[in-house]
Amino acid sequence: MNIPLLFPSLDLLTQWHLEFSVVNEKTWDQALFGETPQGSHIRGVLSSVPDPNNDRDRTSVRYWLNFSDFYQWPHITYYDSTDDLVQKLTTTDFPLISKKMKEHNKQVKENLLTKWKEILDNIKRYSRKWT
Repeated sequence: MNIPLLFPSLDLLTQWHLEFSVVNEKTWDQALFGETPQGSHIRGVLSSVPDPNNDRDRTSVRYWLNFSDFYQWPHITYYDSTDDLVQKLTTTDFPLISKKMKEHNKQVKENLLTKWKEILDNIKRYSRKWT
């Protein structure tokens, strides 16, 4: 569909989550009980990785929000404030962004089809049923 998307910047969404719990489905405690957790009940294995269930720590919240789809995809427009959003809504070339999204999605589709063809060809080649 290639519809241009606008999302709050990672810093802004982190701030909003800490202040207003806008991503309350991020942890079970918030989603089910409306409680803001300070961490997991089970300690993590890697001390260098922030606790995914600590919704009171800026570093932890920011670290895990960074893995959200909209921070991974190309051609997403991010805003840092409501004023910035208004400015971007009035000045962004949305048809150009849509075109770039379409080109990217076409390439992703071609790559996926190639990979799946290789996988299925290998299954066929090495499966007893096909030999």
